[in-house]
Order: sequence, then C-alpha cells, then structure tokens
Amino acid sequence: MENPHDLVLWNMRKTYLRELQDRGVPVVPTVFRDRLAPGGLAALLQAVDAPQAVVKPVVSASATGAFRVEGAADPARTEEIESYFADREVMAQPLAHFVLTEGEYSLLYFAGEFSHAVCKTPASGDFRVQQNHGGGLVAVDPDPDLRRAGDRVLASLSEPPLYARIDMVRANHGDGFWLMELELIEPELFLRMDSGAPARWARAVAERGQRG
Repeated sequence: MENPHDLVLWNMRKTYLRELQDRGVPVVPTVFRDRLAPGGLAALLQAVDAPQAVVKPVVSASATGAFRVEGAADPARTEEIESYFADREVMAQPLAHFVLTEGEYSLLYFAGEFSHAVCKTPASGDFRVQQNHGGGLVAVDPDPDLRRAGDRVLASLSEPPLYARIDMVRANHGDGFWLMELELIEPELFLRMDSGAPARWARAVAERGQRG
C-alpha cells in the first residue's frame, strides 16, 4: 500500500525537479544552493532573474519556510531569510504569477491512471495555495493540455507509483504548464472532491495488494 522506498527517498528532496527537467519535463525554473551565507540572498535572486521570487527549503511541506520576495529585499527581510537558510538547503524560483489569478492545479493518479483534479487558489494577498494558509479549493475537469502535461510527468518515472499528485501551474509565458511539485509521499489526495475517487483509490490499493 506504499510507493516504492527508493522513489519516496528520491521524492523527499525537491532536487528531483532537476532530474525531471533533464528527462524533458517542463518545471518551474529553479536555482539551488546548499545554504545562504550572509549577503548570499542578493546573488540567489540575481540568478533567478525575475521581478518576484519565491525562496523555500529543499525539504519542506505545506509551504513551510517559503518566502515571497519582490525586487531587492529590505535589510530586515534579507537578514530573516539568510538566517533561516544559514544551515539548510535552499531553492529559489520566479513567482509563478498565474497561481495568483488562475490557481495551481493538482492532478491525482492512482496506479498510473488519472483519477481526478482540483484547482487550489491562494487567499487574497497571499501566494500560498494550501488550505491551512487560507487557500481555496474546487474540483475541475482539466483541459487536454493540462492532462497531457500531467501524463508527461508520470511517464517520466521508471514505474507508475501507487499514488501520485502532480501539482502544475500555467507557465509565466502563458504557453503550456510547469511542474510545481510531484507529490509521492502521502499527499492530500482530495478524495472528497470527486464522488468516484474513493472507489478508484480503493481499487488501486486492492489490485496492488493482490500483486504484491
């Protein structure tokens, strides 16, 4: 009833985005650093090269430790961010601005088959879509381009996991979708958002158990 151990370990660190990009998956452009030394934030933001950026840990969940930075951060904000990442790996991305107007899509797959999808939107004035940060949630029927983007992510894996949540956002240039995150470690599956999802999930678990 679990995803493969090696796949879970690989998915724990968001450096997996680099590997998926190497496999041809369009991902949110990302810059990684081992840590931030004093004065290091400016160089990191310069490498991102975007008017607004999101700086966050390489290992995290539910947007913990995520900072939105607009332009050059003021000294107090800079000190806060550099202190937070003084001893932890950090990643930075351009703000995916369609999250603010359109939302972030989550596509759910069970045993390699598409099940259902939702769209998550941030609260007014925020950029985080998680419900614990006030985000909204609606069920959606993904358009063909979004489905193809999700299928492409899943196909990049060596084998279909028991469950996968693929978080996608429209690319900043408006053409196609970027992978935001691939969630393979007990993510929220949003089963309540689709009447047929619980049965599809139960069937996938039962069939995996029979094979295993």
